[in-house]
Formats: sequence, C-alpha cells, structure tokens
Amino acid sequence: CKCRRLRVTIDHNGSREYHVVRFDDEEGGYALTGPISNPRTPHKERILSAVSPARVSISNGTPVVCHGLKNAAHLNGEVGDCTSFDEKTGRHAVQFEDKRLKSALVKRTNLIILIDISDK
Repeated sequence: CKCRRLRVTIDHNGSREYHVVRFDDEEGGYALTGPISNPRTPHKERILSAVSPARVSISNGTPVVCHGLKNAAHLNGEVGDCTSFDEKTGRHAVQFEDKRLKSALVKRTNLIILIDISDK
C-alpha cells in the first residue's frame, strides 16, 4: 500500500507545517516530525511528541475519525473528511464515508486525524 504523509499546521513559535507520525493515546496528543522547511534547505527532522490536538489545525480534506461524542454517540468511530470550518460554532464540518450519515459539525477535541491513509 502506498501511503501519503499528512501535513498539519501548528502554532509553535509561529505557524509551521509538520508531518503527523502517529496519535499517542497515552499522552493524548500527536507525534510529529518537522518542521517541514523549503525542500532546497536542508533541515534536521525531530519528533515532537504529544502535541495537543487543540494546537493542531485541521485543513479541508483531512481524514478524521470522531470520538468522545455524547449527544451524537452514533458518530463515534465514524471516518470522514473535514470539509470546512464554521467560525460561528468553532466546529469542523465532517462529511462521512458512510453516505447514509449526514454531515456534522464536530468540535476539534472530538476529532482524531487518521494516519497512513492509502492513496487510491
């Protein structure tokens, strides 16, 4: 399986892009490598462990899974893509893979970015 590395932006001394390595359940955060710099500029990658999900910006098109939802518990474990961010509610619009499910606005803290997504 050919997989792509997901890029995310975090606010760490200014907004910078990093690659997501994994989600650490014990630490409750993402392990990232980076920062990603200009491809022409050599850089040393390092793993930043347990970066709080609240500090990671989710871009449109990012694959996610819902978790910890109480009022919409039926969406827990459901996979989808973020399609937009609603400034008024501070939630991400998620379009689910299961087309029987309606799109939902979900808080950032109830989304985990999926890692190792297959390129189809």
